[in-house]
Parts: sequence; C-alpha cells; structure tokens
Amino acid sequence: MHKNIHHLSSILSQNGVKDAIISPGSRNAPLTVALVRNPHIDCHSIVDERSAGFVGLGMAKANTKPVVLCCTSGTALLNYYPAIAEALYTGVPLIVLSADRPPELIDNWDGQCIRQEMVFENHILTSYSIPSYSDKEDCTEEIEEIITSALEEAIVNQGPVHVNVPLREPLYNNLPDNYEFKNGKLITQNGNQVSDIPTLSSNKTLILFGADYNENTSLWPTLEKIEKEEKAVVLKDIIANKGKDNYASYDALLLGKKEGRLQPNLLITTGKFVLSKSLKTFLRNQKSKRHLHLAEIDSLIGDAFTTNPEIIKGDIEENLKNISEQLESSQEYVSHWQSQNRKQKAIMDSFFREEDYSEFQACHSIVTSINEDTTLHLANSTTIRYVSYLKEYLKAKNIHSNRGTSGIDGCTSTAVGFALAQPKNQHLLITGDIAFFYDINAFWNKDFPNNLKIILLNNRGGGIFRYIHGPNKLPELEEFFETTHNRNAK
Repeated sequence: MHKNIHHLSSILSQNGVKDAIISPGSRNAPLTVALVRNPHIDCHSIVDERSAGFVGLGMAKANTKPVVLCCTSGTALLNYYPAIAEALYTGVPLIVLSADRPPELIDNWDGQCIRQEMVFENHILTSYSIPSYSDKEDCTEEIEEIITSALEEAIVNQGPVHVNVPLREPLYNNLPDNYEFKNGKLITQNGNQVSDIPTLSSNKTLILFGADYNENTSLWPTLEKIEKEEKAVVLKDIIANKGKDNYASYDALLLGKKEGRLQPNLLITTGKFVLSKSLKTFLRNQKSKRHLHLAEIDSLIGDAFTTNPEIIKGDIEENLKNISEQLESSQEYVSHWQSQNRKQKAIMDSFFREEDYSEFQACHSIVTSINEDTTLHLANSTTIRYVSYLKEYLKAKNIHSNRGTSGIDGCTSTAVGFALAQPKNQHLLITGDIAFFYDINAFWNKDFPNNLKIILLNNRGGGIFRYIHGPNKLPELEEFFETTHNRNAK
C-alpha cells in the first residue's frame, strides 16, 4: 500500500505540482507521509479543512498552478466544499486527495465514514476513485493513469478535481525507506488555437474584461492600441487584472442610466463575471446587436447579459489582435463615454473633498495610500463594492477577491494562501467584521505569512443589508440580517 501511495506523490511532483495543504488526521497518514517526504513538494499543515481549502485556492491563484488539498475521511472532506465551488466558478486548479475507509465499511455503522465518492458531483470538473487494494497489490500503473488524468483535467480545463483514496489498515507499518521521488515540469494548456473571426461592423464597440486572477500582461499592448486608435470603449472589472481602467467611474456613471448613446452595437467580452450591478443591468436592458465572448476553454461560459454570445474559442491574445484589425473607428462613441466619465469623476472628487469620515472615505484613504506593487485583497461583501467605486483612485495593480460564489467564508484564508505563495510581495486585505470573524481560523496557521497586512472595517454587523432594498425595511434587520455584535480584534 505505502509504495503505491508514495508513487502517487511522485506522479504529482513529476507533473510539476509544487504545493500541498494537509489537514492532520489518521486515515490520511499514508498520504501525508508520502507528500511530506517528497522533497519536490512544499507542504503546509492547516487544521481546519474549510480554511485549508481556501488557503490552497489562494496559493493556486497566486502561482497559476494546481495545489493539492489532502484530508482524512468523513466530514473533514465536506469542509472543502465552499473552496471547491469557488475554484470551479473562478477557474482555479485544485487537486483534492481524500483518504477514505474501505468500501465494505461505508454505511455499515463504522466510524468516520460517509459516502465520499462523487460527493462534489455538482461543483467539480471530474471525480476519480482509486480502487481499494490490499497491502500486497501493486497498483502503481493504475494510480499513475488516474493522477495524470486528474492533473490534465485540472490544468487544461482550469478547475478542481477530486481523487478519493480508500486506505486499509495498518496505516503506519512498512513505510518505504529511501523512496526516490521524481520531479518534472507542469502540464500546460493547449493555448495556441486561433479561431476564424467573423466579419465585424460597428462604430459603437465596447470591450469588457470580466474577473480574472491571471494578470496576462501580454494582452496589454493590444488593448492600448485599441484605445489609442479609439476603436472601442474598454471597461475592466475591479478584479479583471488587466491594467488601468480609463473609464473607472462606470459603476456610478451607469446607475439608473438609459441613455442610448452609451449603448454598444458590438459587445466583446472575456474573463468571467462582473461585480457591477449597474453595468449588468445596463447591458441587459440596452443589449448590443452582437456579442462575442473570447475564451480559451468551453467550461462554464455564462450568458450574464442574456445576449446569447458567439463563443470565440482559443488563444485570447491572438484572437483579440485579429478582431482589433477588423474594428472600425468608434471615435464619437468613445468621446461620449469619456465626457460622461469626466463628469462622474468630478462628482466623486467633490464628494471626497467635502465628505466627513465614513467607511467609504476610509477605503478611499487606503487605496490612495498603498504602494502600487502591493497585492490588494478585498473581502465580500461591502468592502469590494466600496473599492469598486474607487477604481479611479486605485494604485494597486493586482486586485483579488472570491467573487466566483461571492461568499464570506474564506476571504482571509485565500489572502493567506496568496501571501504564502508570494513571500517576496506585500499583500493587504481589506475586510469587514462579519467576513473577518467568520474566517477566524485563517489565523490558526503556524506558517501565517508576515507579508500580509489586514485592515478591518468593524461596524459591528453586516452593514450591506442596510443598502439592500428589502431587509433595510424589516424589523428583524439588526438581529437576523446584520447580526450585530460587540466583538473586536484587539
């Protein structure tokens, strides 16, 4: 058995895996030993599996490489679920290795047993189960096939995969001495495909970059050329990570707007979701005649604006270059957007000159003060909305938040994982009190990074519910929506 599990670890490093997050347990002891003793894998021990899942998510985002999550059997595995769902919707590669009891013990009143196979079926790219084998059986070839397939799925299709590993006792005997672990290079995506670009005709083109944790600076020259030649208005989500947004005030600019002169004839999108509700409402209500979406892979391409987009699959950089060569001038359209943006910016500048102290004012002070090389992390839910209105003033170039599922459950842990993966970079998390205290086990980590600073906006409750139409009118607001409290982080 142990030779088989050591081979599993070796296949991971042989295919370029560098990091593993391990939560202590007994049933996963063979997996733990095999990972920790592999000199090519850097292992971190994190007790709380929910936090561990998000730490792994943050590390995978930071390095754009798959990270292994390893836990014991039973409900330990279920605590990964929030991070796995986030990884699916944000396209982050995670390899979940769960130790399990032998199949004959499941549902037969044995301890620490649940139905682990396919447990993440609705929120996973794919699941594998290694056959339950005896201590004397050699299953190295089958394990190699499963682990290689799992890695290819996670890397090529960008998301989480689950490998369930039933382990028989004894768990601690006959550990192999001097096992030779192999190292190698990471499997890469097939990103060279270039699609045939349809004939385009539009003098009102809008290009929108949705959320993307991958900075991909190779796109920037093409974007700069498009903007310089006034071929399109280019908008970027707060976590698109595609450089400065020259229309940064669009969130406030579009609020309640129905002006036809802002409506595009051609909409080109890439990335995933967008935070701005006003932008989503605008593009749903004032639909473009045509919508192209650029994507490297097929999985989870949404129709956020109910426009039934044409999918242009393949290398985004090359496809965008080819599209840009076809684009007509949108000079008049660009000029109108610029004019409206300047007016909105003037309103914002006036507000900050005259406004007394508030959370929004505090966020403004923070984002204008931090170094541009600091990676900024934003917790859900009010915090990221505050900062989205402040894009015009942002200095940070890299901005991240868990917006795949928009949960508060792992905001701090994800920032911890990011900072651990980038020890030479400075990281700052701005968070609210509910997100902060909900993920308090993020601090239960002996390797807590010293390059992560946290600013806590503690208003003693979930303040966003005062801005949402509905809960703000209910008598149950304070106790059951805001969940007011008197805790502090001193």
